[in-house]
Amino acid sequence: TDIEADMDATLGRGACGVVVAGVHKPTDTPVAVKVVRIEDKKKREQLVNDLQALMGIPPSDHLVKLHVAYVHVASRSVYMVLELMDFGSMSEITERLGPGVGVPEPMLAMMSVQMMQGAAHLA
Repeated sequence: TDIEADMDATLGRGACGVVVAGVHKPTDTPVAVKVVRIEDKKKREQLVNDLQALMGIPPSDHLVKLHVAYVHVASRSVYMVLELMDFGSMSEITERLGPGVGVPEPMLAMMSVQMMQGAAHLA
């Protein structure tokens, strides 16, 4: 594959897996790689099929781009290669603002509008 995932560079963790930093080698473009371990081969294949259908959605500035999804056989995991969103998560934003400081209303309003535009794009 053209993707190199750095399993030591964790960007985040969730209920289903881990997100690590990666790079698209031919273009040297940073990406995020979500790794979901699924033991059952049929379930792995079904997830990849579902993700490939999602890749058919026309691009939008308000949705994270899913570049490719594939099964990493050695680890029995599905790798999802995503656009790297380097501004951080909502929890990281609030951490940067400091204790007791809420996210400013104008920023929340902007985020809300962008989320609604992304949802409208999918409708």
